[in-house]
Amino acid sequence: MVFMKRKLWKRCAFLVLLLFIVVGCSSGYENGENQVATPETPSVDQNVEQEPEQPPQSEEETDTDSKYIPGLMSGDIKTHMKTWGIKFTGPQVGEDLVADYGETIDPDTGVKLHCDIYEASPMQIEWVEFIVDGSLVAWSMDNADFDEITKAYLGYAATLPYDGANPAKAKAWIEANVKAAKKQGNVLSTVIGPVKFDLYGTEWMRVLEVKPKDAE
Repeated sequence: MVFMKRKLWKRCAFLVLLLFIVVGCSSGYENGENQVATPETPSVDQNVEQEPEQPPQSEEETDTDSKYIPGLMSGDIKTHMKTWGIKFTGPQVGEDLVADYGETIDPDTGVKLHCDIYEASPMQIEWVEFIVDGSLVAWSMDNADFDEITKAYLGYAATLPYDGANPAKAKAWIEANVKAAKKQGNVLSTVIGPVKFDLYGTEWMRVLEVKPKDAE
């Protein structure tokens, strides 16, 4: 009887051990089967800003720029010429341009001095013309004296404050060529920055034209 109980107890223990083994294997298999690998999704940096596509730049018209003296306004010219006492008539509207005529008479010699502005607007100066006229006093003064006042007036006038100006160079060029410009039909020219200077005249009259270098 005792022997039978021991044998029965051993069988029960064996069955319990076998049950634990079966349950453990089954649980591990199910866990392995149910785990499905999930592919990694590449991260996107939300803070990176995408630059908008820039439209092509349009070409600007530059033809009109070459018609005017850059950086020079009529007010600049009038202020500049106050040193010589030039008085202006005010803008005179013409068919194509606006002209503003200025003049004075040198008190020491009686020579007439002119400064004429030709513009499309006060900020668009096409050219400036300076004239020294000694025709009315030629009988009373020496030609050398006329050359001196011409040198002084036109030398100062050439130092206009436009963009790219070189006042010292412009004045020196005038002083060196005043006498050579007295031969009728002889036009002396130089370019300083974006501006062209034309100097010509006769024995008792000299003219200086200041205009854009590319102007027709």
